[in-house]
Amino acid sequence: MLPLLLVSLATCVAQPPMDYDMMGEGRGGPRGFGHRGFGPRGFGPGPGFGGPRGFGGPPPPWARRHHHHHRPPWARGGPPPPWRRPPFDDSRGIPPPDYDQQREEESQPPMQQPEAQPPPPPEAPPPQNLLSQIIGSVNQIGRPGSDPVSQIVGTVNGVVQQITSLITAPHLKKMVISIERFSTAFQKPGQSYSDVLNILDKFYKNQQDGGNFDMNKVELVEGPAGTELGPNKRVAGALFEIDMILTVAQAARIASGRRRRMLVARAAQRWPTTINYKFSDTDAEWRARISQTLRVFENNTCLRFREQTNPTGDYMLFARSDGCMSSLGRIGGAQLVSIGYGCEQMGIIAHEVSHALGFWHEHSRPDRDQYLRVNSANMAQGTQAQFVKRSIQDAETQGLPFDYASVMHYAANSYARTSLLFTLEPKDVLYRSTIGSRSEPSFLDYKHINKLYCARTCRPLACLNGGYVDPNNCAVCKCPIGLGGRLCDRVQESVCGMELIANSNWRNISYSGSSRCYWRVKAPTPTQHVEFELTHVWFTCSPSCNEYVELKWHDDLSLAGGRLCCRPEGGIRVTETDTLVVIAKAQKSSQFTLRYRVRGGATTKTQREVAWSTAPPPENIIAAPSNAGRWSGWSEWGGCAEACGACGRRLRTRACYDQGATPGEGCRGPSEDSEVCNRNACRPGETLSKRSVEGTLVRRKRSWCCEGSALSDYGTCEQRP
Repeated sequence: MLPLLLVSLATCVAQPPMDYDMMGEGRGGPRGFGHRGFGPRGFGPGPGFGGPRGFGGPPPPWARRHHHHHRPPWARGGPPPPWRRPPFDDSRGIPPPDYDQQREEESQPPMQQPEAQPPPPPEAPPPQNLLSQIIGSVNQIGRPGSDPVSQIVGTVNGVVQQITSLITAPHLKKMVISIERFSTAFQKPGQSYSDVLNILDKFYKNQQDGGNFDMNKVELVEGPAGTELGPNKRVAGALFEIDMILTVAQAARIASGRRRRMLVARAAQRWPTTINYKFSDTDAEWRARISQTLRVFENNTCLRFREQTNPTGDYMLFARSDGCMSSLGRIGGAQLVSIGYGCEQMGIIAHEVSHALGFWHEHSRPDRDQYLRVNSANMAQGTQAQFVKRSIQDAETQGLPFDYASVMHYAANSYARTSLLFTLEPKDVLYRSTIGSRSEPSFLDYKHINKLYCARTCRPLACLNGGYVDPNNCAVCKCPIGLGGRLCDRVQESVCGMELIANSNWRNISYSGSSRCYWRVKAPTPTQHVEFELTHVWFTCSPSCNEYVELKWHDDLSLAGGRLCCRPEGGIRVTETDTLVVIAKAQKSSQFTLRYRVRGGATTKTQREVAWSTAPPPENIIAAPSNAGRWSGWSEWGGCAEACGACGRRLRTRACYDQGATPGEGCRGPSEDSEVCNRNACRPGETLSKRSVEGTLVRRKRSWCCEGSALSDYGTCEQRP
């Protein structure tokens, strides 16, 4: 027994040690440089730079699963068969050399080192491409000693190396891919939209309070319904001024300090009067809405739009991409006009088509500070550069006045931190609900297009009140809204409007209906003025009024008037000339009451009805009786009983002067007046008592209003109809 045991021990000692390097099943040792050599976790403290497991030193004891006499024959001296070699994973490093090649290399004597050779001459640095020049120049903008970069604007024909995009958000990547897919101009070397974003990113970060700008994190508040702010709230950070797709040359011009023009002046970037377009989506309703908007452009300008199945040359490509956006002017080939979900109404489509025709935003005009207050403190972080206005030298307004009602003007809370803050605030409160309108292009919007594209279509006519020759009928004038006639010298025809003559007594215009109506109120002589006040308003309430009463009292009647739809504002006003134009636009049952009189003494002219009216004089035009008492003006409003949510009311009073009045007549009407006040929504957590928000019990987890009021799209509390 003992001799047999000794023989067995001798046999075990005589066996060669296990060659763990050659075992396909070896698992290596712990992390570090030693046990596993160049295994996947054997080089350094972390995942190694090497080949598959088993190519290295012996495994640790806990990993030695196979007894030595169970080793396969091929593990004692040769490489494992192919089916036992683990596949190479490029994420784990370089693969090991072939087994036979390794053995052969180990047996070879070391190679002799070649003689030292002189170093080669240094290579010339590659020429700096255009985009690198742009980025370098933009970095210096606004810094001491920097000069405008004139050389960055020009033809880009050289191949420009792709700069890594700053876009990381998946939805922005999708948008960039869509822009480059549908627009020929961004498919050229050095002209990709990623290059544009690199330029704009540097520009934004060099502006005031823009150092931490990150286009991936910009997300806007919803804003008024029916505008681009809703559909574009997540992608606005990668667009210029919320919805504009700039080219490399356009972005470079802005970044270099050359202020942008309101419209593209160069003829090369204007379209011919016949413009081809194509749809990329088969949705019939979506196509019909775009086609309808293009027909409206045709009815008001000399432009003609032709749908083509396979267009050639330059054309507009309408696509249902992510949001509402468009390139600026004619940029060559197919160019994207994105009408995404939520962008299908006529005003938004007209806005994007106007960009494609070459028009910038109205609120960027050089004279905008005369009409708007720009509240940078209310803007979302890093977005201040979106409101840089143009210089007088570069602006091309074509001599037309600032237009509050332009379809190219943004709403009051554009780029605001919250929907209750104003970033663009008209200096005249009557225009607060006029800006940002997307119901339809304004009269001046069409006049801009006609002056740019249709100036040679007709011979001039002696149009009055800001009118111009109709390019579709050269014998008549296109008149501002509210005026009509061949030369714009009459009130516009309507079923309920008329022409009125003011006298020294207050008279009322009371409207109740759902149609368009126009009134023109004139003083008896051209040297007199009309005094007026809106006392009652009840239309569909929204931040940017789409149904409204509009008052035009300026000397230039081509200007849009103040539009009101929620409540009367502005107090008593006086016209700048002898004319007041009143416009009612409604599709739902609406109301307003306006009182007017001549500014000055008594008059002898009597009221007359204009010949254009198709209706008899309405009975609600009433003159105050001469033997009645006289009210004083209203006092100032008192304090509000509650702080928010349209929960309180405030009062004002007036006095009756009845001296000389017929006994018993006195003053007609109430001596007190009250109204709901503090319509700003109550914030979550603010509690007055049990209130309701849109018919549900308040849980104080969102903004809320008192009973009888509902949250509007503007974040205010408005009375329920």
